[in-house]
Amino acid sequence: MDSVSDDIIQKIIVVLSVKELAKLSMVNKEFRTICMKESLWRRKVLSDYGVDKRYELTWKATAITMDKLKMINLSKRWWINNLISYGEMLDSMLSDQDNLSYSMLENVETKRREKTLQSMDIKRTSHDPNLYKCKDKYYVNDAQLNALLLDVWGETETQWLLIKTVVCAILAKCIPSRSESIFSSNNNTFKSPIIHMIDPILLVMQFSAYSRSELLTALEVYKELLK
Repeated sequence: MDSVSDDIIQKIIVVLSVKELAKLSMVNKEFRTICMKESLWRRKVLSDYGVDKRYELTWKATAITMDKLKMINLSKRWWINNLISYGEMLDSMLSDQDNLSYSMLENVETKRREKTLQSMDIKRTSHDPNLYKCKDKYYVNDAQLNALLLDVWGETETQWLLIKTVVCAILAKCIPSRSESIFSSNNNTFKSPIIHMIDPILLVMQFSAYSRSELLTALEVYKELLK
């Protein structure tokens, strides 16, 4: 170990889980010293969660919190287009906050669905718009198609889509457009002019711990508020 630099060792052991790193730190004094270094835990947060910001007093505490919440990895690439990561998808949706609305969320979800159907060569039938024709000639209705898409996207992809939409729905409700006054004309409720400073990563962390059913419930609640 004396001939190997700390940087090389960190690059090797960063693939270990938080629990595994805790066990490794008990092997000997050298590993304990390495596992206590903040540079390792910063690298861990970036590689496992795609985040380069400390949310606790230390990077180690940040990694432990994200691990407990099962924080989704924002550096993961979207399977339809490997050129964009989850974090980049979120940033693109939040870049124009004045247009963040229910209709925008609906448009994004529609486009995402259409891209997936196109990649799978699934098309609507001409004689019935509620039926779809698959490559193997099967026909499915909306409910069957949704179940098929969830299987195709996989658990992580589906979880991310729900988290992303819930977070955007919350921010769309919280952030007043520039045309709105500080006080809402509808209910005279005070709206903070600095609400745009809300960190969406904190919301992603929170909702990463939600189950699919809990995310669906939250999504319906916030979409109703946006209507």
